[in-house]
Amino acid sequence: MKKIFCFLAVFSMSFLPGHCADFRFVQVDGALYNSSEPKKFENLVQKINAEKDVEFVVFTGNNIHKPSTAELKDFLKKAKKLKRPFYVVLGQKDVNRKKGLSKKEYIKIVRKNNPTHKMIYSPNYTFSKKGILFIVADGSKEV
Repeated sequence: MKKIFCFLAVFSMSFLPGHCADFRFVQVDGALYNSSEPKKFENLVQKINAEKDVEFVVFTGNNIHKPSTAELKDFLKKAKKLKRPFYVVLGQKDVNRKKGLSKKEYIKIVRKNNPTHKMIYSPNYTFSKKGILFIVADGSKEV
C-alpha cells in the first residue's frame, strides 16, 4: 500500500499591532488526491472545516495522484466542500503533457471549477488577504 504524505499547517499572521489583523490559513502540501481512495481526502476536508477562523486554504502542489482531467475535476469537486476559499498551486506530479494534462489545461479546469480562481490565467499569480500579498510561482515541469 502506498503511503500518502500530507502536511497540514495552520498559520497565524500577526505583524505590528494595529497595522494588520490576525488571520489564519491552511496550507496543504502533497494532498495527492486519489479517486480510488476518496475517503482520505474527504477526511482532510472535514478536518480543515473543523478549524476555527481560517480565512482560506492553499493546496501547494502534488494535489492529484495522476495527471488526468478526471482526477483533477474529482479533486476540485471534493475541495469545493471546503467552507472557505481555496487556492491551487501546481506541483511536479500534477501535470504531464504526454498523458494529456498540460499546465494550460490544468489552469483552465481549475478556473472553471473553483470560483476563487475565476480571474487566474497562469500558474504564476498573486492574491492578497488583509493587506498581505501572496506570490504563487510555478516550479513544475510539464514532462
